Amino acid sequence: MEEYHLGCIVALKSHFFNSGDQSNVVLLSGEPQLMPPLMVVTEKLKVTKKSFEENSGLETSVIGEFQYKCLWFSNKSFQFEDAWFLQDF
Repeated sequence: MEEYHLGCIVALKSHFFNSGDQSNVVLLSGEPQLMPPLMVVTEKLKVTKKSFEENSGLETSVIGEFQYKCLWFSNKSFQFEDAWFLQDF
């Protein structure tokens, strides 16, 4: 797993930039409301306790991994929003 640092620009795994294509040309098209935002890492927290999903009981975080607080601009609310994400997302 890659460890991110404060100020890194990140995206969710479902973002089209994560397709594995390493070309220098990026063409953006489509409805911007439907694309996941690019985010900036503002805080980093090392996981010290395991956590489990409430409904299924599956383990959601592993001791030693990181959680990241990311900031992005929301086109819906026209303001900056933030949320915590696990390293795997």
